[in-house]
Amino acid sequence: MAVNTVIISDGTHTLDITGYILAEKGWTPGKNDIDGPNAGRAINADLIRDLIASKRTVEVGLRRLPESLLGPVLTILDSEFYTVSFRDVQFGDVTKTVMSNNYTWQRVSYTNGEEWYEMRFKMTEK
Repeated sequence: MAVNTVIISDGTHTLDITGYILAEKGWTPGKNDIDGPNAGRAINADLIRDLIASKRTVEVGLRRLPESLLGPVLTILDSEFYTVSFRDVQFGDVTKTVMSNNYTWQRVSYTNGEEWYEMRFKMTEK
């Protein structure tokens, strides 16, 4: 996979969204730890960790997305789960099963008969 290539797929639709990612804050990886019921502080104030899992997240911002691609992107994001393939700085080329339960888009311009959109969504690892 080429550096910084991002492919999303729901098994039916597969899209390369690389060229639409915002240059600034368009790809923001993170980690979400899920703690169990025994996590917290002990009576002596020691921290007790009951780590169940660590899941990766990525906040994505797309720009100049043509209307012809907006529908297919929305279809993939509407799937219960979909896959994303990308270069992870810690693990190299990876493919993750993710979900996106919140996303927004807006029309930002209309040029030469085509509408362009910006879009933001968060991918959370299954």
